[in-house]
Amino acid sequence: MLGVIGAMSEEISLVLENMTGVSSIKKGTITYHKGKIGNQEVVLCQSGIGKVNSALVAATLVYVFGVKAIVFTGVAGGVYDKLNLGDIVIGTDFLYHDFDATAVGYQLGQIPDDKEKSIFHADTQFSNKFFDIAQKMFGEDKVYQGRIVSGDVFVASQEALDILRKLFDAYATDMESASVAHVANKCEVPCCVIRAISDKGDDVAEDTYHNFFAEAAKNSAALVVAFCNTHSI
Repeated sequence: MLGVIGAMSEEISLVLENMTGVSSIKKGTITYHKGKIGNQEVVLCQSGIGKVNSALVAATLVYVFGVKAIVFTGVAGGVYDKLNLGDIVIGTDFLYHDFDATAVGYQLGQIPDDKEKSIFHADTQFSNKFFDIAQKMFGEDKVYQGRIVSGDVFVASQEALDILRKLFDAYATDMESASVAHVANKCEVPCCVIRAISDKGDDVAEDTYHNFFAEAAKNSAALVVAFCNTHSI
């Protein structure tokens, strides 16, 4: 069974529309939709925005629903300068850009009690399947693999963008990916993160986001649907 997460309704609506035999189960305040896309059994949920929300549902998918892998679908701000709106980034590894223990001798993003494991990795084989499908769907020049950094902040300034490039060599930034990968790594469950670029994290990111969010979200969700129609885990 595959667990699929999106932070907002627009990021999961296309996936839900393609599911058959859907039954919905509520755990706390979160609704989980069980069904199939093609031959793939899926549990889909809307986590809400932010690291805690996404970590909560990722753990629930593993320990309550017994999923064998997790996919996060949604949008992100582009950091890598060659990215264009609508492009796809498949995450290779993830960290928290807002985890700050520098005052006691740690690097930005480094977790003091687990400093050797402060970078969380996607499952390479699993993610490469999505990468191959994405290249066929959108074209090789529209699909990238790279680091995604997360924090409980909407990045919308050139100054912040420059820091993410310099310190983290990031391709994209969002508010959930690292926490999902963190949980998946702890639970030893494969994960893949798909992010479509809705803005470029710069001084006009807010306006760009509102104009392109819906279209970008559909690109990411369409990739999940395509995977489920051609694979099963």
